[in-house]
Amino acid sequence: MRRILLALLTLFIFSTSNAVGGAGGAGGAGAAGGGSGVGGSSGNGAGTGMNNGSGAGTGVNNGTGTGVNNSTGTGVNNGTGTGVDNSTGTGVNNGTGTGVNNGTGTGVNNGTGTGVDNSTGTGVDNSTGTGVDNSTGTGVDNSTGTGVDNSTGTGVDNSTGTGSDNSTGTGSDNGTGTGSDNGTGTNQ
Repeated sequence: MRRILLALLTLFIFSTSNAVGGAGGAGGAGAAGGGSGVGGSSGNGAGTGMNNGSGAGTGVNNGTGTGVNNSTGTGVNNGTGTGVDNSTGTGVNNGTGTGVNNGTGTGVNNGTGTGVDNSTGTGVDNSTGTGVDNSTGTGVDNSTGTGVDNSTGTGVDNSTGTGSDNSTGTGSDNGTGTGSDNGTGTNQ
């Protein structure tokens, strides 16, 4: 009898020690965003910069970059770059570049360049170049060049050249030269 009990006890211990573990507990609360930020829903505050995702916000995947003050807006995929003050607007895919103050407008795909103060307008695909103060207008595909103060007008495909102050008019394809103050008329 003693041997039978011992055998049963051994079998019990062996079977329980090899039992499948129970389901893991619920995951803990998301880590707080960098700096004083509070982790929000939908991946907010996932970055490592300062003040990333500082509010719960209403955007998606805000603050995934490593910059400073990223994703203060309500757009989608804001602040994916490594610059400063990226994606303060309400557009889509703002601040994907590495410049300063990129994506402050309300357009689409703003601030894809590496310049300074790119895409302050409300157009589409603004500031794809590497200049300074590109795409301050409201046109389409502004500031594709590498000059300074390109595409201050409201036309289409302004400032395709490499000069200064290109495409100050309101026509189409202004400022295709390489000089200074090109495209000051209308429909050049």
